[in-house]
Amino acid sequence: MLANRAYAVPAKGMACISCLYIQYWLSIQYWRCAMQFKGRTGVRAFRANDGWAPINGSVISTGYSRLDEELPGGGWPVGAVTDLHCDGEAGKELRLLLPVLALLSQQQERWLLWVAPPLMPSADVLRAAGVNLSRVLVVRAESVQDRVGVIEQALLAGQCSGVLGWLNDLDLNAMERLQAAASEGGSLCLLLRHKRFGSLPFLAPLCVRLSEGEKGVDVEVLKRQGGWPVPRFAVQLENHEKMAPSGEIAEGVIRGPWVRH
Repeated sequence: MLANRAYAVPAKGMACISCLYIQYWLSIQYWRCAMQFKGRTGVRAFRANDGWAPINGSVISTGYSRLDEELPGGGWPVGAVTDLHCDGEAGKELRLLLPVLALLSQQQERWLLWVAPPLMPSADVLRAAGVNLSRVLVVRAESVQDRVGVIEQALLAGQCSGVLGWLNDLDLNAMERLQAAASEGGSLCLLLRHKRFGSLPFLAPLCVRLSEGEKGVDVEVLKRQGGWPVPRFAVQLENHEKMAPSGEIAEGVIRGPWVRH
């Protein structure tokens, strides 16, 4: 059973819940909202030559005007999967997501779910960026199958404002499942994987490569709907770089802005 291999371990201040309960709760929430999303307009099916589109073209701003200018609709797509390729364990690169994480966490009726992050988020850094920790759940899952399953169920339930998943190995079948789930549940889905897997086909409608720059993060849009790829450009993170973590983080975890669990 999935519950035997995956469990939630949030940092202090974040909600804690067993994976067994997560599985049960998400399944109930899915059936509860299934009819609501069944007749939803703007939801498109996957086609090999067409891909997926965000629900009703919905996007959420990245928090950086330079990045918004290069993304279809002006932000991260809602109801679709975004594939992020990172240099390593997405320490500094992950800070690029802080503005959108803060915004998503303000949706009081929905959760912000992290699935199998290699680095445990510091409660202080998230709080300083405006993230509501009471709406954040961190779930550990060892196998790719478990991670895909948790992400899929969370998206289908429609109870998550955003889902971040760390998935290096991703095939077409898994991507189709996650695309369908994101579209049906109307959630933001960000998949992060190491750049060494970048030679694989770009399966998501939006694929972006992130790498550490001199003053922030270098961004390269590898694939986007309705436009050509965008060469590398810099996004400044001065405000976030000044945030020095202090205080409580997850028990037993080394202190730092982003630390290993």
